[in-house]
Amino acid sequence: MRQGRAPKTAAVINLAVGSKRPNDTTLWTMKRIERKKRLDEIEVDIEDVEIIMGDEFSKLHLCLETTFCGECRPHNTTIENYKIYLDKLDDLVFVGKCIKCKGTVVRVVETGETKDKAEIARHIKMIKKEYGTTKKI
Repeated sequence: MRQGRAPKTAAVINLAVGSKRPNDTTLWTMKRIERKKRLDEIEVDIEDVEIIMGDEFSKLHLCLETTFCGECRPHNTTIENYKIYLDKLDDLVFVGKCIKCKGTVVRVVETGETKDKAEIARHIKMIKKEYGTTKKI
């Protein structure tokens, strides 16, 4: 290593502890990116969620009212304007907006752990893949 130049790792360490160089401002102002639907996810309706969750559907609002948002203080928020997906593990994924800061938030409700619920979710996923989704107008 030549004298007079710090190794690249030192620059990274300096940035981590708070020193800023003019060209490194992008590190401190990162924007949230929108979450896109993944290939292995199927969009479902609230009626499908009710079938999958069964008796626990009445408690779903508790999950949606305690969604984590990394931007807000305190971090608990409510998710609004959400879309619902079934992922590859047969879990429900709610993708929507934070009610406070309007940033993208995601809430996962694990329904794939219970054998009965996982079978129902797989069946709904199979029907949606085979026949497509029908949106109500």
